[in-house]
Amino acid sequence: IVNIKAEIIKSLSLYYHTFVDLLDFKDNVCELLTTMDACQIHLDITLNFELTKNYLDLVVTYVSLMIVLSRVEDRKAVLGLYNAAYELQNNQADTGFPRLGQMILDYEVPLK
Repeated sequence: IVNIKAEIIKSLSLYYHTFVDLLDFKDNVCELLTTMDACQIHLDITLNFELTKNYLDLVVTYVSLMIVLSRVEDRKAVLGLYNAAYELQNNQADTGFPRLGQMILDYEVPLK
């Protein structure tokens, strides 16, 4: 792995950074939903159509992305191999790796 670490990082960086983007999206959605709950927003399609529609679109997108994430084959291997190569190259692990690994484990079976 030491000899081909740059090639591994180059090959897997798109996948890894897509997972990082999914983690950022998940964090933002959770923060937004928490804020909406704290503000006690009343979702009634007859009173505020746009807000209710956009809320439902967001929830559908979130669930769809988590299902797609769960169907990516070898996601654990991709994350582990990328992180190992990154650590060899930079002498430290990627800062987002632990949270990303936890997200992958949490959404292994997205519909429990």
